[in-house]
Amino acid sequence: MLVTGAAGKNERTAAAQLDGVENILVIGGASQDVLHLDGKSHQTVGGAGLYTALGARAAGVQAHMLAPFPNPMPKSLRPVTELINWFGPRVHPDELPHFEIVYDADGRAEYTSIEPRFESLMTESVLPDDLSAYTYVHIVQLGNIDLQLSLLDRCRNSRARFVSVSGGHELPEDQTGKLRELVARADLCFMNEHEAEPLLGQPQDYSWQPGTILFVTHGDRGLSVIQGSRVHRVHIGPTEAHDPTGAGDSFCGATLAYLCRLQHPVLAANNA
Repeated sequence: MLVTGAAGKNERTAAAQLDGVENILVIGGASQDVLHLDGKSHQTVGGAGLYTALGARAAGVQAHMLAPFPNPMPKSLRPVTELINWFGPRVHPDELPHFEIVYDADGRAEYTSIEPRFESLMTESVLPDDLSAYTYVHIVQLGNIDLQLSLLDRCRNSRARFVSVSGGHELPEDQTGKLRELVARADLCFMNEHEAEPLLGQPQDYSWQPGTILFVTHGDRGLSVIQGSRVHRVHIGPTEAHDPTGAGDSFCGATLAYLCRLQHPVLAANNA
């Protein structure tokens, strides 16, 4: 059963009229997390899909999120429904993903608990039959690369204009071919340098086959935009991170928003 969030207080469905508006659909949603940061523990909301959708929304486009929809809606997530058109299978709040993350003094994250729960059990059947009204469709990891691949196929069959993926997977060596296949079949891919290493090697060796644009982040050293054999480095002004959670996902959403406005990928990444 699909239900829809209260975007702008209006009840809307996945088949809403979107023509003429810059729209991004993010497949993947919100989680209820525990962060251990600076010696303190914090219960908070997160999720790659949520951060991506909020990044797109902050950059000025209309964001939609297809993900498990909790009923009743936890108080901590109610503000999300005012910003994002959230729709998807109805679940109990306890079925939302849960992650526990410990940050060291340098801001590096260690996931001590990874529970995708219902999100990793979704199938391609949750997708609308027609995705042509969305400028970009982005598929987050979902804890299941086979699910990403099947969703990507369904997006193509449902007339998605451009399909983007998150490519950070820790896979056994004999399954890295699935990651290569996922990236090769997408129009865009976002990952950090550690996630990219099995595919691309070290930054000085980066290249990829034409057809997919890759965005690889390097923390406070900026990022690389890879278009075939051409690699553009984008430098950033480092800032003190009070909470680094979801930085890469937020960057992804904002980049997609600027691409919606037909900005060059390097300029879109710089603005994001």
